[in-house]
Amino acid sequence: MGVVSVTEAKQTASMVADRSGHRYTAPYLVEVSDARVGSFAIVDYFGDVLGRGIDSYFRYGDDYDMFSFCDSIRPTRRQRSLTQWDVVLEYSTPTDDGQRDQQEWRDPDGAPTRDPFSWKGSLSIATQYVEVPVWKAWNVDAFPLDSTTGTYHRPANTLGPVVNSAGVVLDPPLTVSYPERVIQCSFNVPDWDEEDARVNENHINQMPIRFAPGLLSGFNVHQRTFDRYTLKCTTVQGQYGEVTGPAGNRISYWKVSMEFRVRLRSPSGDPFDGWLETVLDRGLTRGAGVGDPDGTGGQYASGDLESGMGRAAAIRGPDGDRVGELVLLDGTGQPLTDLTGTDAQSGVYCRWRVNPLATFLLLPYTVFEAA
Repeated sequence: MGVVSVTEAKQTASMVADRSGHRYTAPYLVEVSDARVGSFAIVDYFGDVLGRGIDSYFRYGDDYDMFSFCDSIRPTRRQRSLTQWDVVLEYSTPTDDGQRDQQEWRDPDGAPTRDPFSWKGSLSIATQYVEVPVWKAWNVDAFPLDSTTGTYHRPANTLGPVVNSAGVVLDPPLTVSYPERVIQCSFNVPDWDEEDARVNENHINQMPIRFAPGLLSGFNVHQRTFDRYTLKCTTVQGQYGEVTGPAGNRISYWKVSMEFRVRLRSPSGDPFDGWLETVLDRGLTRGAGVGDPDGTGGQYASGDLESGMGRAAAIRGPDGDRVGELVLLDGTGQPLTDLTGTDAQSGVYCRWRVNPLATFLLLPYTVFEAA
């Protein structure tokens, strides 16, 4: 049940050209399968199937105009017919960059407005998934797998490094689809300095912040506090526009859009920690400075280290050969020797911050406040 056919009508499309651009009226004859098919199905068909829905550019027969866009679709059932409809599409050329945005502007009370600075703005919140490496996870099976022999010991369901049964780090690591909350907002401002992008984009919040009151009242979102290092600004962009205001005057403005992504800090037992990079301490080499173990039961002394000598040495196995796989380190630059202890089971991790910090309190418009 639905649309059977769409035919361009015999009278063809009409056009009016003036100083504001072009206006078109494009008639179609539509045949539907039965009388129960109504206007909604026809409008959806023009948009979803034909690609001639609202905001599509004008094309009809051999004519097309990529600068004139569909403003309306008007289906009317023919008299004394159950299955035939006359459908008229109307197109126009925007007179300026802001006209199409202006058609969607609503003030905080929901009324249409022609004033760019009365527009309440837009807000969207969604979830997107990204693939990230996993250096910390829960082992469902206990090590050793036969519960009797083996070097590496770890009870089941212990949050710790991702290793094989010998306690050697997996390389490459496991990966997981990690959810990021994506907050996108747009507002009109009188002027905009692109420096906002440099001082905010790719930055993370240096202190706890929360939604500003205007955002709560304007969009009915629930208040929440973003702990430091959990909020990252990923996009700041401005689009200049001009519109005819309520008094017929020309008003210039900037539509500034921003995107923020949220990664939660880790409560106890969570493998992830906001926008900090938590890296498992592992390696093929060990520290070889004064006081460090020398691998033969002793320690390096100042006389053992010559000027220009690197303060690192290869990690070697009991047979004296250099290890060929990443092994767990103890946080002091040395390999873990007790593979039954707590550090071997839970791992030693170093946290890194790779993004610069920002307060997000001096944005082009108010989104957050100090918590």
